[in-house]
Amino acid sequence: MKAKHAVLLVVAVTLGLILQSGCGESRKKEQPPVGIQNPPVQPRDVTPPGADVQEEKGVPKIEVANPIHDFGVIGPGKAVKCEFNFKNVGTGNLHITKIISTCQCMLGKLDKLDYALGESGTVKVTYRSSSTAMPVEKHLFILSNDKKSPRFELTIKGRIELKVAINPPKTLSLFIDRENGGAVPITLTSKDKKAFAVKSFTSTGQVISVDLDPTAEKTTHVLKLKVDTEKLKKNLRGSISIGLSHPETSRVTLSWAALPLYTLSPPRILLQSAKAGEVVKRTIWVKSNYKKKVEIESISSTKGYIAVVDQTQQGNSVNLAVEITPPPQTSKASRWMTDKMTIKMKDGQTLYVTASGFYATTSLR
Repeated sequence: MKAKHAVLLVVAVTLGLILQSGCGESRKKEQPPVGIQNPPVQPRDVTPPGADVQEEKGVPKIEVANPIHDFGVIGPGKAVKCEFNFKNVGTGNLHITKIISTCQCMLGKLDKLDYALGESGTVKVTYRSSSTAMPVEKHLFILSNDKKSPRFELTIKGRIELKVAINPPKTLSLFIDRENGGAVPITLTSKDKKAFAVKSFTSTGQVISVDLDPTAEKTTHVLKLKVDTEKLKKNLRGSISIGLSHPETSRVTLSWAALPLYTLSPPRILLQSAKAGEVVKRTIWVKSNYKKKVEIESISSTKGYIAVVDQTQQGNSVNLAVEITPPPQTSKASRWMTDKMTIKMKDGQTLYVTASGFYATTSLR
């Protein structure tokens, strides 16, 4: 009996092991639950060994043989020309967007905008000189798809020289309180000894005039100026343009400047962090530039924010003690206030002082 029970026990154990093994195999063959995906298979690199990866369009590059041109001596009012030769030395097509200039007196042109590998081109430049003697340096820029030089700079140089010298050479000094504005004669002299005529004479605001004989040809002309001092008071700065018949110098120019009768210091008052109703005190000096007594006829304020509380005469100046009272703010967005004071002098001159500023952020409650 014992032997029979032992045999049955061995058989039972063996069947249990076989069933357990089968369950394990079935678990291995189960599908993953919904929502879980197998990782994607990465594509293999099919690039042939040794193959180079290149940019599709290549790299354009502009090269200019000489980016600076010196004209040397240029006559006034002349149109002079030069050329800048360039080449596309890159590995891609060069596309030029446009040529821009720093001055309306200069223009750059191209025959076309696109240049293939190794192709050359030319920028044709025309520069028109002014009528004033001076050194010249102007710049143009080639705008292109060259990433390293998207604004390639070109430069022209030279100096404008007149064949007719003008004296005084720079600025004519005039004076409001002097007869005829204190003007000295203008002398025009031919440098190359060629006779010429003075054909025209104009000035800003018609402040200055001369008597001309446009048929008289000489190597030297002395122009006696006539200055309207009343017009000069309204045009303290201006210029004179003189037309000539000289073949190399068709026009010469000269500027003038005159001191005003009075100088205000300061002519403008700026307030910071102004508060409504809080008085700000300032001092304004009215000075005579011609050593005369300052005589004020009246002082008024456009909006009434500025008031003169005291006047003190000191030599050729008057010291004005001023109080500025900012008005109430109308809204938080309106943080700016301004007013103008008008000072009328007994000699007919009118002077202006402005007072303006920002309100403090806490001014409006």
